[in-house]
Amino acid sequence: MGFVQLSDNLTNWEWFDDKNTVYVYLWLLLRAEWRATRYRGMEIERGQVITTYTEISEKCGVTIRQARTILDRLKTTGKATVKTTSKFSIITMLEYDCNVKSDSLSDSQMTDKRQTARQSNDKPTLYNTNIQNTKEQTPRAAREGLEDDVNFEKFWSSYPKKIAKQQALNAWNKINPDEELTAKILASLERQKKSVQWTKDNGQYIPYPVTWLNGKRWEDEPQETNENEKHNRDISKRSKSDWLAGFI
Repeated sequence: MGFVQLSDNLTNWEWFDDKNTVYVYLWLLLRAEWRATRYRGMEIERGQVITTYTEISEKCGVTIRQARTILDRLKTTGKATVKTTSKFSIITMLEYDCNVKSDSLSDSQMTDKRQTARQSNDKPTLYNTNIQNTKEQTPRAAREGLEDDVNFEKFWSSYPKKIAKQQALNAWNKINPDEELTAKILASLERQKKSVQWTKDNGQYIPYPVTWLNGKRWEDEPQETNENEKHNRDISKRSKSDWLAGFI
């Protein structure tokens, strides 16, 4: 069992007062490989972590949107580099070092150390070359591992017409809903699934999910759920005299 060292200079980090950012940073340090290893045919270097936005969200108690924001903070402040694939992210912790204390290095030495780590992380392995060659052909949403977005999967599993999932995923990513908007979208979807338009003719008039998302159809006014319920409500509105009138 290994361990990691933390410099007291961490308290000077600009994001140290954000508990979620610090928690994710520490979790990644503890998850990082302490020696070079292999994962599914890939070389994983010391100080690297293979994970997903969903795992970070579940393990650290943050939303997927917060996980993305935190990783951006780690990148911009020189704490980590991130390579994404359609399935997971490879995160390199630039200050991961169990043998050298960070506070014993000068600022220029730390800069050189981070630069060396970045260059090592970017060396042209066959795996990295394949990612670079396919990067432009791969949708942005897939590159960021957004098919792991649990909120989108909830939407997709609930939507009755499952057509063009990747296009729907791209539309979802463009909206980038937070938890509150996601709840609103899912609630509206459940109501519309019972509407007359969606239930008649075997769902012939249900829009494609990408069309529904792009049109912000969750903002539509509630419709009648079906003809039977409409009929029952009409009957309940009739007074007793309305019924007796037929027998007079």
